[in-house]
Amino acid sequence: MNWQAFISLIQSDAPDTYFVPTTRHTDKLGRIVSALFNTKGGTIVIGYDRINSHLTGYMEADPWIHEFVANHFGSDAGVSVAFLFRSNKKIAIVSIALSPNNQAFEGVFYCVDDANKISPYIPASMPISDNSLHERQLTAIDHVMNHTFIKNSDYRELFSVSHKTAHMELAALVARGTFQTLGSGRSTRYVLASSKTFPSEHRLKVLFKTNSQLSYDVYANALNMDMAQAINDLQYFSDHGIIQKHIENNDTYFTLISESIKT
Repeated sequence: MNWQAFISLIQSDAPDTYFVPTTRHTDKLGRIVSALFNTKGGTIVIGYDRINSHLTGYMEADPWIHEFVANHFGSDAGVSVAFLFRSNKKIAIVSIALSPNNQAFEGVFYCVDDANKISPYIPASMPISDNSLHERQLTAIDHVMNHTFIKNSDYRELFSVSHKTAHMELAALVARGTFQTLGSGRSTRYVLASSKTFPSEHRLKVLFKTNSQLSYDVYANALNMDMAQAINDLQYFSDHGIIQKHIENNDTYFTLISESIKT
């Protein structure tokens, strides 16, 4: 691309072109890459501040963008980069092709919505039924409940799967509200999401895999919630015929009675 073509690009207001002033904006860059992979492809210009209309420069080595995409998405397939030099500044023009598979950034899937904004979404092809979870994912949830978090490397070691498979299956658990992410890049940890987003019946399914009965204390501690929330949750499940309450030695316990959520 020559300078005149670049001027035409920044003046065209093309809906599939996005601008990232510097590589320090890694969160913004990752969301855009995910959205373009998942929607229709497009172009990312790194090193030009469109709001203030001036060159800021791409300050990394040429392979950096390929390494960034490979580290976060498992592969840099579908990514090509051209560089333009002007006033001692380097600009990267990154072309992203539509991916055949849904691609998540830091565990969240993004798309380009109807207003050409980058928005999180859950792919239509992603199953949302609790019963549709892969056995590896159920085991990963147990792992997190016992060890606080899981990383991509832990997932690969536990199940002997590729980086990409681990990434996709962990990202699916984030998209459905089971996990949330802490950290970024190779330091990303997956932890249990807050009780507001964790699917209620799935939560019980996981807990009853390792407990024949639940008390308020066990439930609250396992899900890191206060006692009031635990009491409300368990009362809800009892009212809906999912669990049965009984008293032993003046302590309250609950057992699973709903066949629909047994493993």
